[in-house]
Amino acid sequence: MTPIIALLAPLLLASSPAPVPLTTGAPLPALRGELLTGRDVELPGEVRGRVTLLAFGFSRGASEDVDAWAKRFRGAFGADTATTWLEVPVMGGTARLMRGLITGAMRGGTPEADRSHLMTVWGVADEWKHRLGFDRPKPAYVVLLDREGRVRWRGTGPLDEAKWKQLSEAVEAAR
Repeated sequence: MTPIIALLAPLLLASSPAPVPLTTGAPLPALRGELLTGRDVELPGEVRGRVTLLAFGFSRGASEDVDAWAKRFRGAFGADTATTWLEVPVMGGTARLMRGLITGAMRGGTPEADRSHLMTVWGVADEWKHRLGFDRPKPAYVVLLDREGRVRWRGTGPLDEAKWKQLSEAVEAAR
C-alpha cells in the first residue's frame, strides 16, 4: 500500500488547482495569521465592516515599502474608525523554522500601539505570491478591501504620488 501512495502522491499534488490571482471586485480569499499581539486572526472576517489596506511583504527588503504605505495610510485615514490597515509579512521556506525568533524580533522592533496592525502569515507564501502576481521580492504588494472584504484596488512597489492618489480615491469610493 505504501508504494502505491508514494507513486500517486506527486500526481495528486500536481493536480491541485493553482490559487486564483486577486482581481478587483473579487472577495479576498481566507488568510490566517497572527497579530504581533499574539491573537490569531482570519481575513477578511477580522476587518469586515471597515475599508482596509493590506500591505504584503515577502522579504526583509520589502519592509521599507510596506512601512511607507502603512505610515501614509495611517496618517491620512487612521483617525477614521471606518478604516484600518495591516502590514502583512508572509513567511515561507526556511523562515518557518525560525518562527519564534522572527516573531520575537518583530515584536521587539514594533511599538506596542502598532502590534495590532502587523499580521504575520506562515506557510502559504507560494500561494499568496501567485495571488498577488509576485515577480520580485523587494516591493510591497498592496491591496485595498472594501467593507465587505472585496478587493477595491491593487498596487505594487514603493509608495509614489500617482499610486497614492489612486488608493485615496479608492478609499473614498469604498467608504
